[in-house]
Amino acid sequence: MDKIGTFFKKSRLLGNLLFVFLVMSLCIQKFIFYDKIIFRIFPVVILLIVALITRFPARAFDDTKDKNPLLALVLSLPILFVTYYYVLGIEKVYYLLVRHKDGFDRLLLAFFLVFNVMLSYWIAYALIPLKKEVSRKKLIRTFVLFASLFFLYVLYLPVDSFVGNIDNFDFSCKEFIWYYVAFFISVTVITSLAFLKLGKKIQGYVYRSVLALLIASFVQYMFMNKKLPYLDMTSEGSHWGIVTHLINISVWIAIFVLVFLMPKFLKKKFAKVSTVISGLIFAFHLVSLIIVLIMAPAKVYGEKIKYYYDGSEQYQLSTKENVVVVVLDAYDNSDLMAHYNEDPSMFSSLKDFTMYTNTVSRFDSTVTSVNQFAGGCEFNTEYSIKDWLDHGWNSDNTVNFYKAMHDNGYKCNAYNFELPYLEYAYGKFDNIKSYDKPRELKVVQFRVNAFLDDFEKLAIYKCIPYFGKTLLASTFDETTFHFYAWYDESTTMNYYNNEFLENLDYTLTDDKVFLYNHLYGVHEPCDYEVEDARCFEIMDEVIKELKDKGVYDNSTVIFMSDHGKHRSGDETIGSSPIFMIKRTGETGDEISFNAAPISLDDFMGTVALCAGLDDPSQYGTSIYDFDEDSERTRIVYEKWYVPNLPAVFSAGHLSYMSKFNAFVKFEVKSNVSDIKGIDPLKDKEGLEILPMKEYFG
Repeated sequence: MDKIGTFFKKSRLLGNLLFVFLVMSLCIQKFIFYDKIIFRIFPVVILLIVALITRFPARAFDDTKDKNPLLALVLSLPILFVTYYYVLGIEKVYYLLVRHKDGFDRLLLAFFLVFNVMLSYWIAYALIPLKKEVSRKKLIRTFVLFASLFFLYVLYLPVDSFVGNIDNFDFSCKEFIWYYVAFFISVTVITSLAFLKLGKKIQGYVYRSVLALLIASFVQYMFMNKKLPYLDMTSEGSHWGIVTHLINISVWIAIFVLVFLMPKFLKKKFAKVSTVISGLIFAFHLVSLIIVLIMAPAKVYGEKIKYYYDGSEQYQLSTKENVVVVVLDAYDNSDLMAHYNEDPSMFSSLKDFTMYTNTVSRFDSTVTSVNQFAGGCEFNTEYSIKDWLDHGWNSDNTVNFYKAMHDNGYKCNAYNFELPYLEYAYGKFDNIKSYDKPRELKVVQFRVNAFLDDFEKLAIYKCIPYFGKTLLASTFDETTFHFYAWYDESTTMNYYNNEFLENLDYTLTDDKVFLYNHLYGVHEPCDYEVEDARCFEIMDEVIKELKDKGVYDNSTVIFMSDHGKHRSGDETIGSSPIFMIKRTGETGDEISFNAAPISLDDFMGTVALCAGLDDPSQYGTSIYDFDEDSERTRIVYEKWYVPNLPAVFSAGHLSYMSKFNAFVKFEVKSNVSDIKGIDPLKDKEGLEILPMKEYFG
């Protein structure tokens, strides 16, 4: 290290440039391999600014005789952990190392890993406290303060919130708890050592600010959130009056003023008193967390399930008759028509198909729409989600439809990404299986960084003043606190577009087959252009596979979506999910277009007709009951948020987290453009707004 120190003393400019290069590589890595959540770059930017201002990278080696290289190696571990856990995303590193097949990407990752180790060691070496800089008492006082703050925000509140809402999650605390513990220790160590490197005067201001923040946060969430409706993070929070805001912010100001005046009144006793205060708050939360975990329900430590998807026959078809349904989530007719107008050759493989350009779905979200058209779950705002599913899947019409399919020799397999509530479709779809006894649900991949993002925001939300809560609430939406885990029962199937394509290789059986594949499609969040192109590739490859296996002519093939585009902000469009069909033996010279007023309500009747069931009309209308001149009023229910209606329970999310609390009933009489541009909060005439009992989007 002495030689390295001598080199950097002579070449400070080169040393600083090398350090800047290593820091910038973190940004490069993030945008090459990982998600693009910008706020995770903030620590990198701050580090870069500090490095440029203080020039500490090269100066870190000025005191090599007083620093232990082995201690720097130990300190580099929490820095490396934070780099991968927070900045980059640890589940993406796992994906690249274990599942990704691109050798070049793996090689690139190996190079960056070396860069990250160098950077972590360099920062650790710079943070080693020198004996002349800090006493043991000061070191302890600093660690107690930052440990208390981070324990509250990073560990206690997130875990407490998870346990308090465990009924909304299907995974246990073991999926994330040790990451949280490691993250808490890491940020405490790094921040404390960085604090000790500050100038004495700046240390005083920072120390008092952190202490004031700790006390104010504790007071806020313990005593001043009484008017906070459970975990309400919708714009309902804006109902706090001006008096409430003034009292709240006055308390915060008072706490900061008192803490900053404490050294003046307490003088030398300030250090001891501040340590006692932060220590007591830390002890309170530590004991509280232990009690929370001891008293937690058994589900916190493991989820039991009885029903699961069997994905072993996802690519199995019949040598006799098939009805093949491929659902491309959120794909809209407007996108396909734009492609056709730009380049008709893209549709060459679809020459035998009819594309219905005037389609509506009964609902505008996946859970509601799929269970409606495939499970017969009709609209009813009086039901909870479980009641709604029970009444739909166990209705006479739905039970009789799947019984008739089975009686006609069809094996019915469905592959969807929704694991909960499979018991309602049990007996209808053959690949939904049941264990003899409930067993623990096993998670094979967990989005620990998404969990961190959401629950850290929740912790901040609980601790900040009311005006801050109102601002932060706008960053939450219906996807928050959702889709963290992939389970062993559900990952036996291929839901993502690329994985479906990579494994697409049909095998044949003598049983007739009704095969329903629900894929990611162009569902947000995604790189739209990439997934849009993959959707066309999926359709092309499915057709090619059917022809290669010799079952194309005896198959009805349907490419459809569960819903079209969502309305967003002021963009009030009329969504139209795609629906393209080729019946058994049907051929054509080019794709044909049909503007008949069809709806996904027609799904069950259409499948019954194409499968050759007796009297298919008893299962509902089919798309063939309508032509372009048909007059038909179709009903569409869109989820909406209505300010003067109460927030509702949100199944599958944190309670009361939904941005929606009502359905708006639209009537589409001719074309989906009928409801384009309509804002139900402004254009109420002729519209019915129906309060939800429970949101299940």
